[in-house]
Amino acid sequence: MATASTLRTREYARPVPSDFATALAAAFPRSEGLAWLSPRWEPGDDWAPIERWVIWEVHPWALVPAEDQAYVRAALEGPNPRANGHYCGAGWCACDVKKNRWTGGLHEGTDFFRQWEVHRELAAQGTPGFPRIIWVVQGESGGHPVSMDSIEKQMAGAAGLPTEYPLAGEAPYAPLDQRVVRGLIAHDRLRDAKGVVGSLKSPAQLMRDESGRAQAAADAVFEFLAARTHQSAEEWAWWEKRAAGHLIQAPHGVKDVHTDRDAFKQQFIEDTALVPVSL
Repeated sequence: MATASTLRTREYARPVPSDFATALAAAFPRSEGLAWLSPRWEPGDDWAPIERWVIWEVHPWALVPAEDQAYVRAALEGPNPRANGHYCGAGWCACDVKKNRWTGGLHEGTDFFRQWEVHRELAAQGTPGFPRIIWVVQGESGGHPVSMDSIEKQMAGAAGLPTEYPLAGEAPYAPLDQRVVRGLIAHDRLRDAKGVVGSLKSPAQLMRDESGRAQAAADAVFEFLAARTHQSAEEWAWWEKRAAGHLIQAPHGVKDVHTDRDAFKQQFIEDTALVPVSL
């Protein structure tokens, strides 16, 4: 992490290449009333540089549940959340106890600044909505989601893969190119595969045709995860578990986690920060 004494000049903005914008629009055309994708350069902060492309998903306000909308709009349509306060960390302030986060702002304990900033840009362009980061462009496979869901975590753990994606800025830089589009398409298609795996009742009771369908779905999820984590799994262990049917058993018994207010707030914080936050 950078400190005041080691601060270097960051690249604060980059234009989106026109050929990538065209390819993304062709793969994910915008439709009235539906969420849409917006690629943007993410510089990070002086104390935590990122300098990676990210993909934001922008939800029209009509798609945001009413019980969550008031909380979100108050944060994003209000004053600059960093109008007051400072970054509290070694080399950046004189506080005796370092909190390693922005402190003294409008939302103590959280930092909505980047999401607030993007929301203002979108509103100025006439396309307001609730923006959340869904994809970080880095590594060799066109990038990866910000976080894993419960099924991905359990399946990754069953194969010996990391159960978290790299943090933004942690993996090597990658440009906006066709690999990003292919990765986003692959992730979009995983919804069906994870639906198949998550709907399993008991692997021991699977009929032969259902088992083959479930295994194919599990394979699709694992191939996606393996290409976008740190490649630390031992391949022999992965295939051994696959042959034993352990992969499709990994998510068994996991119930869907429905969004409650606290879970929504936490996801909102994680989508905004992109870096660990010490509370």
